Amino acid sequence: WSGVYGVMALDSRELTTAALPNDAVGPRKDRQQKAFAHQTFYTPDGKLMGVCDLGCDRVNFYDYKKPGGLEKPVITLKADPGDGPRHAIFSNDGKFLFVVNELSSTVTSYKAGDFTRIGKWSMLPEGCTLKETETKAAAIKLTADGKLLMASNRGHDSIAFFDVGKNGMLRLRNVAKLKGRFPRDFELMPGEKFMVVGHKMSNEIQVYRFDRDRCALEPVGEHD
Repeated sequence: WSGVYGVMALDSRELTTAALPNDAVGPRKDRQQKAFAHQTFYTPDGKLMGVCDLGCDRVNFYDYKKPGGLEKPVITLKADPGDGPRHAIFSNDGKFLFVVNELSSTVTSYKAGDFTRIGKWSMLPEGCTLKETETKAAAIKLTADGKLLMASNRGHDSIAFFDVGKNGMLRLRNVAKLKGRFPRDFELMPGEKFMVVGHKMSNEIQVYRFDRDRCALEPVGEHD
């Protein structure tokens, strides 16, 4: 077996382990040696619990309210080999699911319901020469109105901004380079005029002024 991870649903107070066969492990031997549950989340109606499995290139959905429902997924989304799904977020209207893939630095869009794949988009600018092992995606967020999707990239040290279409298609607006190194997570502050970014490798939290029209970020203040 490729690996085992524990999943727990608070509503059912049930803790079980899920195992996937060897053929499920992704091709990236440096990051996909075994199953790797990186995030759990719920469908908008609360009926299913999703698990992003970075190691096995899958997003599994479980009927967690059903007895034994955590033992086997009822829906499995298979990412492209080596994508490494890390985090997922539903659109504000619940019609689409967006998944950020850590290892390929991409975002994949799915139609919620039947989870038909819509497309996949790179988070890196055209002409980027970094190898896949030199940069990896981290967090994914939406603006309050749900019209702009944002995702951070460690190594390239940037945040990619995408317009969200009514059909779930994405359009890259800008890849904003950051002052600090290794943006592990970020959040827009209330009013969405500023963004706070946690830079792991430069050991800092940096505030940026957010220009929505240009999808640009400007560092605010000085730091040591």
